[in-house]
Amino acid sequence: MKSLTSAILGASVMLNILILQGARESELLSAGKVFPAFFLALSVIVLLVRAAGEYRK
Repeated sequence: MKSLTSAILGASVMLNILILQGARESELLSAGKVFPAFFLALSVIVLLVRAAGEYRK
């Protein structure tokens, strides 16, 4: 189960990096556009962690 959790964490970190890189490259770093992307990534991470918790049971 540790490998599943670490894989999820790694994927979420990669997702955050990709979102931030895309935002930097397309110059969307105005607060109005980066924060929704950040919160979307954060909600995806929370959902993945919850799914992992359900999977353990």
